[in-house]
Amino acid sequence: MLFFVPLFAKLSKYFSFLCPRRQIKEYNTEGELLREVELPSDILNPLHAVQLRSGEFVVCHGQLADAVHRVCTVSADSGQIVRSHGGQRGSDTGQYNGPITETV
Repeated sequence: MLFFVPLFAKLSKYFSFLCPRRQIKEYNTEGELLREVELPSDILNPLHAVQLRSGEFVVCHGQLADAVHRVCTVSADSGQIVRSHGGQRGSDTGQYNGPITETV
């Protein structure tokens, strides 16, 4: 039996869990898996995700040793990056140093 320890859980109409394997898993209130959204391989160490009304997800990613630290909007259908902000880790304009969470 395989268990995932969620890095993020969001309480809403459904429950969404961001898993260490670059997946967002969405469950209904009965615990039934509704869907899995695979995140692209260039999203390293996702830390937090929020679902927008459009269905897309905003995902923060990048830990200390990672070269890329971004906040990305990801398609709920394909899991592909629609928009992103950030890039190389840093504290200058347009850069992030460990984006951990976001509020929408």
